[in-house]
Amino acid sequence: MTPKTDSGIIIIEINKEGEKKMEKMKKVFLDLDGTLVRFNVERALERFDNEKGFFANLLAFDNIEIVNKLATKGNLFIISASPNEQADKDKMEWIKKYLPNICLDNITICRIGENKAKIIQEKYAVTFDASCFLLDDYTKNLWEWEQMGGIGIKRLTVDADNSTNKWKGLTLSSLEELINFC
Repeated sequence: MTPKTDSGIIIIEINKEGEKKMEKMKKVFLDLDGTLVRFNVERALERFDNEKGFFANLLAFDNIEIVNKLATKGNLFIISASPNEQADKDKMEWIKKYLPNICLDNITICRIGENKAKIIQEKYAVTFDASCFLLDDYTKNLWEWEQMGGIGIKRLTVDADNSTNKWKGLTLSSLEELINFC
């Protein structure tokens, strides 16, 4: 295991002279709906309101087990928007089922329309820089993240394909690619 300090700096190498090479630990924030979870937005808000267990019963995208394994490093976080308390509970059930290695302290559920970057900054006192990533399928969230100084990564799926070409930054098609950012 790589030693780390409380400041988020990790020691990645010590040379023969005992000099330490330091690097800032990356933080990777992950959206759920349409990013890790197979989610079709049609009628979703209505279903969230009326169907207990709606979100908890949705399927994960392929290779979700890679995300769960990466979570053991402690630098993966969940930030997901939700319309109500029932959806919050369903999302927590889904996380327990598919991502049991995500620490509860690393999970944030906010309300739809809230600025995820601001919420994360307030909760974790994060410095937004080249070591702070957000993987999301919603371009507005990525723009807000990058305005704070972080790096946005657009999750490309059948439903979020960036065909409008609004997002000009990094993209990720398979969850396997997440390894490159952790």
